[in-house]
Amino acid sequence: MATCRHRPILRPRPARGVTMLEVLVTLLIITLWLLGTAGAQSSAVKLTKAAQFRTTAILLASDIAERMEGNSTAAAGGAYGPYDSASYVDSTANCVSSACSGANLAAFDLTEWGRRVKETATLPGATATIGFVAGSATTPPSYTITINWTDRGDFRATTKTDPEQLTYTAIKAINPG
Repeated sequence: MATCRHRPILRPRPARGVTMLEVLVTLLIITLWLLGTAGAQSSAVKLTKAAQFRTTAILLASDIAERMEGNSTAAAGGAYGPYDSASYVDSTANCVSSACSGANLAAFDLTEWGRRVKETATLPGATATIGFVAGSATTPPSYTITINWTDRGDFRATTKTDPEQLTYTAIKAINPG
């Protein structure tokens, strides 16, 4: 004769805190992930700003180098240097509405470029210098264009509280036209 066994009905047991512990561990993991993501985002913003500063300095140096190339005869004679944005007096030459000599065009270029260096809002504390090295029989004359600016310092570090001074230097050889 076949006997049928009945299985007892299982009743749910009351929760004893295991589920709550799993939720707390999950919340901890999500919190750590969010903090890590925020830190990575903060670093990315800081590095993007530093790259923007460097790009602006490169564009400023390229601008004056192109102006020198466009006025190569005067540039070969040293008309663009020495120059210091801190002590340079603006030129009264106006080469927009009238023709200028090479020397006047160089003074006009330096005045226009110097204003861009000083007044640029994207490059804080910008200063610029241009040095001239006369050419010889074997080397063409050249200019050393140096642009300095103040980068935002890492104020979270305990040993470094001052903003960082950064420099971009370009050398432009002039081929007299």
